[in-house]
Amino acid sequence: MKLKNIITGSLLFILFAVSQNSAQTTSGEFDKQQRIYESLEYNTVAFNDLKQKWIIADPLLIREIYNRFVVHNALRINGSNISMDVLKAKTDLIFESKVVIDLRKRYYDDEIEFFAFIPESEMQSKKPNYLFDPIKDGYLLKDVVGDKVYEKIKTQGYFYSNLTKTNFDSKNGYFYDVYINALEPHVTFWNTTSADRNKYLVSAFGKWGNDQILLPGWYSDEYIVGGALTYYQSISNDLRKYLYDIRIGTAVGAGYPFRGGVVPRDHLRNTGQSIYVRASGDILKYFIDGSEGYNITLEAKYSLDEKRRKDFNVLPTDTIYSVRDYITLSLNAPDIADFGDLGVLELGGGISSSDIYRYQITSKTTKLVDLEKYKSWGEKFNHNVFFNAGVSRSGGLIQHHVWITVAYNTLGFGAVGAAGQIMLGEQFGVDLRVMKTFGLDMKKNTWRPDTYIVFSPILRINY
Repeated sequence: MKLKNIITGSLLFILFAVSQNSAQTTSGEFDKQQRIYESLEYNTVAFNDLKQKWIIADPLLIREIYNRFVVHNALRINGSNISMDVLKAKTDLIFESKVVIDLRKRYYDDEIEFFAFIPESEMQSKKPNYLFDPIKDGYLLKDVVGDKVYEKIKTQGYFYSNLTKTNFDSKNGYFYDVYINALEPHVTFWNTTSADRNKYLVSAFGKWGNDQILLPGWYSDEYIVGGALTYYQSISNDLRKYLYDIRIGTAVGAGYPFRGGVVPRDHLRNTGQSIYVRASGDILKYFIDGSEGYNITLEAKYSLDEKRRKDFNVLPTDTIYSVRDYITLSLNAPDIADFGDLGVLELGGGISSSDIYRYQITSKTTKLVDLEKYKSWGEKFNHNVFFNAGVSRSGGLIQHHVWITVAYNTLGFGAVGAAGQIMLGEQFGVDLRVMKTFGLDMKKNTWRPDTYIVFSPILRINY
């Protein structure tokens, strides 16, 4: 960290010194141009809510634009030049990918009329504290960043978030986020902005397995699909920073990617139509000061009926196992500590409960025979307690979310696992998860493996 600070300070000092050699001339010319451009601008403030607005979240593009402002000595705070210490402090936020660019186009043409560097933490505010004075004319902005970069900004050929207001009497805007991952895919097929910097997202999602009940999808023949509504109070590079996320779905039949020794002898079966619900939100901040970003998640699946003998392709007499119902309650606490390029530390934990049914299928009956019908519904449940610790980074060329899990089950066994999602440019990546149990009685739990590893490539298309 010290070496990084020395290098950063040296580079900034060189840039700052070079720009200050002509500070009297450059600063005067810039301020003069700013006054001229603003005086010539046709005021269309009455149409501000209808103008096209968006946020640049691409870290590399932000750095490129910021560097041009430094070179041209075009950064001001309250109309005045800034010192070297202020420049260094502001630049650290750029390096940490905690700054985005807020933009607005003019109402009557395609030129930019508002440009500002803004900290992500200020995006929720109605009157945000910008990093520097905003630029309020596109031609002045073009003088600073150059024609090529200015055209790139206008054409939006990069990762950005659209904030334009959509009226009921106009054509809806459609924006897509396709996240292909066999374990947890989603497709955001429509969104709308309710105010300047918040957004609703409507999505279709999938889910294979549930690590919080130590149940990977690799060993179950059901896949959960459904719809989700997510509300972001402020736009962020980190998709997990929502105010609330509500999901409703059902479990459908699925195949097995691997067979042979990988799948347990008595692998799990889907034995009935079910309903799946999940509610997650940053609600603690309304009750406890300083708890913003601490997401509470409640997740549950409940089976509504039982399948019949004809629904299974098994031996004339066979035994099958099924997890029909489960519920989990968890808390995730992000931003515990900042480890620089390694990422931000986050901690989490929770409890979960899941049942296990043991059925017998015979050619003489049409219904499934519950071999443990002497147990009540509640007696079929076992319970887990789990703790997570991880680091995540959402900015830069490589993004990652890596964590470890420790869990204990009331059946008398525990588990230790590790998982990670690594993305390149928020477009390509891999999801890898490994879990190892200890103290597991394999004779009593033939449906559950003592070790598992699951993985999936990731492809994300955002436009």
